[in-house]
Order: sequence, then C-alpha cells, then structure tokens
Amino acid sequence: MKKFYASLMAVAFFAVQTTFAQNLSVTPGGKKPSGATSKTQTPDPATRPEKCGFNYVMSLAKSKGFNENSYENQLRNLVQKRLEQGEGRFTGTVTIPVIFHVIYRTADVLGVTSANLGATKFQAQVDQLNLDYANLSGSAYGVSADVRIRFCMAVVDTAGRPLAEPGIDRINGQTRGYVNTNTQSEANLISAFDGTIKPGTIWDPFSYFNVWTAAMNTSGLLGYATFPGLSTLDGLDAGETNSNAGVVIAWQSVGSVASPGTSSAYGYGRTLTHESGHYFGLRHIWGDDTCGNDYCADTPPQDDATTGCPATGTLNNCTPSGPKMFENYMDYSNDACLNTFTANQATRCQTVMDNSPRRLSLINSKACQARAGNAIGFIYAGEYSAAETGNAGSCPNSKSYAFRIYPSVSATGAATVTFTTTGSTATVNKDFTISPASVTFAAGETTAKTVIVTILDDQTIESTEKIVIGYSITGTGVVAGPDKQTLTISILDDDGGSVIATDNTTPLKTVLSENFDAGTNIPTGWTTEIYGDGINTPNQWVVSANGGTGTTTNAAHITSNVATKPNTYTNTSISDAYLFTPLIDATGLSNLNLTFKWRCRGEVGYDAGYLGYIPEGQARTAENVIFFNITFNGQAANPTAVTSSLNFPSDMYGKKFYLVFNWFNDETIGNSPAFTIDDVAFTGRNFTVATTTDADTSFPVFSAQTVNFYSKNTVAPNEGRIIATLANANTDIGCITAAVPYAGTTLVPINTTNGAYQRSEKVITLTPSTTNSTATYQATFYYTTAELAVWGASVPNLKIMKVAAGADIFGTLTPTNAALFTPTVDDQRATKGYVSYTINATGGFSQFLLVSPLTILPVRELNFTAHANTGNIGLSWSTSSEQNNKGFGIERSIDGISYDKIGFVNGVVNSTRTTTYSYTDNFVQPDVLYYYRLRQTDVNDNFILSEIRTAKIKGGRISVTLSPNPTSDKVKV
Repeated sequence: MKKFYASLMAVAFFAVQTTFAQNLSVTPGGKKPSGATSKTQTPDPATRPEKCGFNYVMSLAKSKGFNENSYENQLRNLVQKRLEQGEGRFTGTVTIPVIFHVIYRTADVLGVTSANLGATKFQAQVDQLNLDYANLSGSAYGVSADVRIRFCMAVVDTAGRPLAEPGIDRINGQTRGYVNTNTQSEANLISAFDGTIKPGTIWDPFSYFNVWTAAMNTSGLLGYATFPGLSTLDGLDAGETNSNAGVVIAWQSVGSVASPGTSSAYGYGRTLTHESGHYFGLRHIWGDDTCGNDYCADTPPQDDATTGCPATGTLNNCTPSGPKMFENYMDYSNDACLNTFTANQATRCQTVMDNSPRRLSLINSKACQARAGNAIGFIYAGEYSAAETGNAGSCPNSKSYAFRIYPSVSATGAATVTFTTTGSTATVNKDFTISPASVTFAAGETTAKTVIVTILDDQTIESTEKIVIGYSITGTGVVAGPDKQTLTISILDDDGGSVIATDNTTPLKTVLSENFDAGTNIPTGWTTEIYGDGINTPNQWVVSANGGTGTTTNAAHITSNVATKPNTYTNTSISDAYLFTPLIDATGLSNLNLTFKWRCRGEVGYDAGYLGYIPEGQARTAENVIFFNITFNGQAANPTAVTSSLNFPSDMYGKKFYLVFNWFNDETIGNSPAFTIDDVAFTGRNFTVATTTDADTSFPVFSAQTVNFYSKNTVAPNEGRIIATLANANTDIGCITAAVPYAGTTLVPINTTNGAYQRSEKVITLTPSTTNSTATYQATFYYTTAELAVWGASVPNLKIMKVAAGADIFGTLTPTNAALFTPTVDDQRATKGYVSYTINATGGFSQFLLVSPLTILPVRELNFTAHANTGNIGLSWSTSSEQNNKGFGIERSIDGISYDKIGFVNGVVNSTRTTTYSYTDNFVQPDVLYYYRLRQTDVNDNFILSEIRTAKIKGGRISVTLSPNPTSDKVKV
C-alpha cells in the first residue's frame, strides 16, 4: 500500500539502531538515518538507469539531524491549509530568475561539445522548463497540472549590474583550484560542490535559482538538488543552507526537445525539470522504496524507478497492480517520454514556494529586470539568522557582519545614503550597532559601500528580535533600485536557560519518575493518541505486566489487543501510536537527562520506536511533535530490556515541554515485541550559587533591564552558578563583570572608623567597564546555607556593605569609601539552601560584603560649621549619604570638656543624596567661646560624634530674645 490516509501522522524511517551507549547525546532533528545512498549508475549519462543523487543527499541531511517525520507532517499540514484557505503568498503564476554557473576546465572550448556550453543551450533549457512547468509538454493524464512556476534568465548580477550573458556565470574551475568534477565519485563530487564550489560561486539564493552545470561522468549522476527546508520547526532544514542551495546537473543534459543536449536519453532538458522538482519539494514517484510513498495521492504507486520508455500501460508491480505513470517528471524514464506533473505535485511545489526559506523571496526577485545604472541595493535579499552568542574574551561579547550596498553601474553625482532601522524589534546600541551611520557616493563611483552590523550578546531572556536596515538618500547621484532595499537579520537568543531558579539542597532534581506500577491503566497525567491506515488501528499503548524480561511489575508497551494486552503487534496494518508525558517543568534546570528501560525488535528501517517532545503551549497532538535523532528497534529475538541514558541539548534548558514516545509500523513484515518502556526518569541540575573564586562572568547592563550573572567557569559541565542579579538601572551602564575574588564559610574581621565588626568570607565584586558614579540600581547577592551557617540566628538581619573599588577591605573602612544597606532578605534555606539579599544602591559599582547587623559607619559629613551672628550662633552641616540615620543630637560646651544636649534634628534615615541641615543656638552670651559637636545616632541607638566646631558673638550691646513668639502663657527671655 503506497498512500497513507489523511489521518496518518508519521511515516517509516530508514533507520537502524541496535544498542545504546550511556550518556548518548541527543539533539533535535530527524530520526536516525540508515546512511543509505543512491543506487550505482553506469558512467555513460546516455544509458545510466539512475540519474539523481536525491537518496544520497537525503542521507546526508538525516545524518545532520533532518527530521523526515516532522517534515512531512508539517508539509502535509501546510498543504491542507493551502487547500482549505486558498492561496497564500504564492498567488497566480510566478517567474523566478535562473543563474547558470558554468563550471568548465581550461581545455573546454566554448560551444556545444564541452562543459563550456554556449548561451543558446541555456536559453533552450529555460524554454523547456517553462513548457514542462506550464503543463504544455503533451501530458495525457487528466490529473496533470500547471505548476505555475516559470523561469527567466537573470539579466543582472547580485549588485544589479548588467550581465554580459543573461543567466550565465562562467567559471574556470581549473584556475580556481577546484577538483576535476568529471573524475569524482558520487560522494566526492557532492562533497566538492557543497563544500567548495557552491560556497565559492553561489549567488544570493533569495534572489536567484542557482544551477551549476559541470562534467561529472565518473560520479554516475545526471544531477542532484538541495531539498527545501521548512522554517517552522527544528530539524526541518533538510541540509540546505545559504551557501549550497540549488541544483547541479551534467552539462550533457542541458537542452530541450527543440534543441537537445548531447545525451541521447537525457538531452531534452528534463534532468533540470526533475531536479527542480526536488528543489521545490517533490520526491521520486516510487517513494524511494518498493511501492513507497511520494506524498502525492494522484500519482500511482510504483515498485522502483523506470528506465527507458516502456509501453503505455506497463504495470507498477505493486499490490493492487496498476499502470505506471512513467511519464512523470519525477521518474527516471528517458527524457523523450516525460511530460507530467500532477495536481498534487503542483500543490506541493506551490506550498513549498510559500513556506520554504530561499524560495518565497524568489517570487519578488527582480533579477530578470533591468534597472537604472545609478540604482542601488543591498547585495543580499534574504533574511539572515545570527546567533546572539558573540566571540568570547570581551564584553559585550559580540560578532560583526559586513554587508554591502552597490550601485548598478555607477553614481551619476554626489549622494549620501543614511542607514535606518525602521521596523526593527531589536534596539540599536543594546542589541546591535551599525557602522558607519551613512556612506557617500561621488559622481562616477562604482565602488560598493560596506556597512558593519555588530550583534551584542546580553543575559536577558527574550524572543527572536529582528534588525531591519533600510536607507534614505540625500542627493540625486543614486536612486533606489527595484529590489533589495532592506536588509533583515534575526537575532537568535541564547539565554533560554538563564533563569533565577536556584536550589542548592538538591543539585540534581527529578522532575518526572514513572515506573507504571500504580495500576494497569495509562498513568494520571499521561495521554495517548493513535492513528492507523484508515481501516484498522490495531496497535496502541497500554500498561500491563507483559513488558517482558528486564522490566519490573508493569511497563508501558504497544499491543495489538487492548483487552488481553499481549506484548505483540499486528505488522500488516499501519499504526502510529503516541504516548505523551505530563508537562515537564525544567525551569532553572540544566544538564537535562532522560533514562528509561526499553525493548523493541520491530523491523529494522521501518517498524520502530521514536522519541520527541512538544513545547509548552502547544497541544499534545502528533502534528506538534519535534522528534530527536534517535530510533529504538533492531534488538534480537526475546530481548532483555536495556537502559538508555540520554542527555538533552542545551537549548532546552530552563524550558517546559511534554516528552513523547512514538511507535510506528508499516503494513508489511515485523517482529514482536514492539516498543516497550519502563522506569522513566527525567532529571536536571539546578542552577546553584557561586561559592568558589573561579566564578566570574561579564555582560552589558542597560536601563530597566534585569541581568542574571551566571558564572561561565563551571565546576560541573554546563552547571550555571549565580553570582548576582542587577535590575532597574536608571541608565545604560555598559559592561559589568561579576566575580567572587574571596570565598569561604568563615567569618572575617572588618574594621571601620566606628569599631571592629565581622563579615562573611565571600566577597562579590561588580566591576563596570567605564566609571559610572551616579548610577542607581537594584542588586541581589546570593549565599548558600553553608556560607551563612556561622551567622546563626543573625542571618535575616545581616547588612550589605558596599565598598568602593580599589579600597582595601582588610584596612579601615570609612564613610568616604564604604556605605551600609539594610537589604530585603529572601530566606530560602529551608527549601532551596540559599538566601538572597537585595539592595537599592547608588554611586557606581564596587565590592559587596555581607556584614554583621551591628556594623555601623559614621554618616558622611560635609562642611560642619558654626558661625556667629548678631545675637545667635548658627550651625550648618550636610551629609553626602546616610544609612539608618535617626538624627543628630546638638551638644554644646563652654570648656570643650563637658557637653550638654541643647537640641535634636531628625535625619532622613537613608539617603544617597546630599542632605543639608541647620540649627540656631539663640541662648548664647557675648564674648563667650562655645564648643559644638554633633552626636549622630542610628535607628539602633548606636552613635558617633562629629568633629568639634567653635564660635562666639561679639559684646557691646545687649540682645534680648523672646521665645516662643507669639505665646499664650509663658515666655523665655
């Protein structure tokens, strides 16, 4: 049976897995490939029975994580959406520009008998493409259809400059140092093209359909194409990149029915028609398997590729048997008998054009359109993706990218091009920078101008942000071209695991543990989903004691009978069964690991178990599963359960998701048992508090931003250790380095001008790259239970002392280089093994110490003065900062020895700004020298005395002062 019914959500994989190593690394992607390659071909391109490297290309993609199951599920959904909702962005008939990169050797003479083909052959090839894709080549099938894709020879290069030969880029591979493509095996040829030739010659794949022609007889290939990726899920890129996207064909196949190439069997241009079909998402009509699936319901099944031109009605050798559609362009028949794309194939191509990177933008490419000689545009029309992670060793960590903007021919006068960022969701100078801000063109100038975009790394969890760079023009020397007027860059965040969720009591946390022993039903919180062939759904997940050797009590397994639950499956009806876990909360966790026991014999390459996940927020349905690159099957008869330990990729740290166990079998042979699992455990390592002196990290801090400083120098692999958190800065501060220069669990003496106290041994420093003495911010510091044990009951009352950078914390600290803060305390010792202390600080950054609650510092005084007036003495003073300041007692003496309190002025308690105070002593006598001092008292009634000031008023007249005035019953004279 070739076709799957619409409800079927997964397909078989050509996968082999027999044993598992412990600590197997798992990354998102397709199920594990078999490594199958395309069939061997005879050297002569006119007689070879196979002409396409599709199988080999797909095996390479799978080995790099291509997820065929998710890909086809996603594409099926997109096709269905297109059919239900009508056309998407692909509407009507579109024309895309073609550029032929002609790879030849020095001895190849321009003409029709060497790889250095003449221009007329390439134009003939494009003409044939247009006939084939327009359904104008004589198909007799009622399901044949116009694909609605047309092709044109590009008339300008990537800079918009006119091409001497439209659509042709001639390249002497010999002088470039490329290998002789004609002498390479299939694997070496594809490696040479994808590794060297394509990256060195490709034109912007968002603006051009790149086609390479070359001699390649030894490879046994007529051509191969990159398969289109889908941009919506991980593992769906199919191995295609911006440096390899396109088609490679043998030069002998270039031509048309009207102007054939030199290959007698494949010279009518249908090789490019076929390979372009792969480029637009079509598969071989036989599904690359005996009566396999090409995911197009209107193409009949077929047992294998066709050779030659068989008689009409030739049977397909499938069950039930029927005529072949050997005229389909996705078969291997001779060019002379190919003439058909079906309606389903056309819809699939159109859906790919509407959704695949490097194809949708081709719809709007203007490379076949001439433009003014002074028209400018960026060299690249696509959307770049740039990881936020920058080059290490600097702060901010950053990475720069160079882009060019060209005049088509030359500027006709002076002009200034100023770059803009309208439409960007990323923020200039926080997420990225642009340099220069503008460029100028002089009359007659042909030079490309370069703009540098630098991506800045931060420690803020955020969604993907976009940079959209456009420009405005001042002057008339250049004008905007018809395309490539904006440059778009997506910044991919790298901070998914950097979240505050510290737990020092259980560094290794179990977030899921299930042994299935609570009963014989699917456990609470777990769910199942099954699909079949539209007729039967015989195999599904159950829980029973029939798990087999190596499992204990009950296990979850696939069965063909939900009543008796044997550990056997029906291998003659397609089944696709899913077992979903409850939501796994890995918030704050790294080092994610899954262990479980499993048994599975199945059928190697077809019937197998798979593992995947669904991100939080998406329904637990088959269509949302993202599979990992791993397969469970191939064990010997009557296997004993083995344990797999799988480490999850770092981009899943800190996330929430559902795990998915999937079983798929086709409708042919297979061996029981199917997929059986037991003793499922999912663990992760908590982020912990930095307690050693190797902890340091640097990140930029911007206003209103929260930055978690996790040490990158880790004790355990991938273990994040938090040092501090900064938030609510009142200004952009720039780079700050957080570090632990001193660590330990004991108490250390600390000396101030007011006495000796104690502090914790650990010291935390926050060091900005540039001095910022006026910044205000909120800072949180973290200490473990072990680090705080020596404080006993004082832990909730400890203070934070901020010591200026460069000040000796082992010397005597004064109000001029230190400040005290009473923090907000979050005591998590009972549950998570740490305490955090949060303060609101000002005055830049420095060293931070956790100190005894008894610690006091004098209020910082400025300009305490006493001055004589006509009939009184005025006192004035100011403080630059205050911590817990209750106020100032005013004390007076007439001998400088014995002082009396004459008044009290309330303080502002806590302040980071200059505060001015005054007091007037009206009860003084002339010609008497008075001594004054201030007794500063904190809220705990601790005090310190100020320096002494003196003053006296002059004699010669009597001054009478009445107080209070007015009064009701008493007066002081």
